Amino acid sequence: MFGSAVRRRLLDMGYKSYTAKRKPLRTFDQIKQRLKFAVEYKHWLNEWKKMIWSDEAHFEVLNRKTRTLVRRLISESNEPFNFVPRVQGGGGVVSVWGCMSASARGPLVVYNGRLDGPAYIKVIEEALPLFIENTFDASCDDYVYMHDNACCHRSKYTADWLKNHNINVFKWLSNSPDLNCIENIWDYIDKELRKLKPTNVSQLQQMIHQLWCGITPIQYQGRVNSMPRRIHQCILARRKTFNKY
Repeated sequence: MFGSAVRRRLLDMGYKSYTAKRKPLRTFDQIKQRLKFAVEYKHWLNEWKKMIWSDEAHFEVLNRKTRTLVRRLISESNEPFNFVPRVQGGGGVVSVWGCMSASARGPLVVYNGRLDGPAYIKVIEEALPLFIENTFDASCDDYVYMHDNACCHRSKYTADWLKNHNINVFKWLSNSPDLNCIENIWDYIDKELRKLKPTNVSQLQQMIHQLWCGITPIQYQGRVNSMPRRIHQCILARRKTFNKY
């Protein structure tokens, strides 16, 4: 009875329960660069549609993302107490690389182990050029490829391979998943996996592939079209973390 009264009182004051968000660790310099980036690209609209969005993701058999509820005001969405650290699970992991643009969903490549420069290129060396060939006209050379500044992305081996294949790379921010719209796709797949409840790695991999192939044009187009809003949110949050979805 007492708990119900407290809950009603909190709701009357505007405090609702929300799922706590994952907060990436950023240096002070990275935090400054976020605002600079957002201001520089705040006028971009159709330019985002010429970008190839890519990312790696790791999906676990067990310990799927659990909901941690925090009670807060709507205005407290970006406060530090609203975030929880990422927790790694067990039971086996499937690691994938995927890419997309505003007009097409790219291939999904499964890989094992940690990625360095050569391993990263081995993952994308067939998938990325084929996606570019199938998505963009032969005369179109103003597309850009983004990856998120992971160590394997910054390696000289990777840079040389991309340059040799005439693939323009967009200078991206470090530790900014809230600005990478393909992160929404990973989040969608993860939520669906919580419902499907895979029991082993083989089953998990099959489910991930089916869910990726089921991504509709409305889903990836909508994510890319959200970029101006994300940039605006970043400016309003004064370079702090904001809800990436």
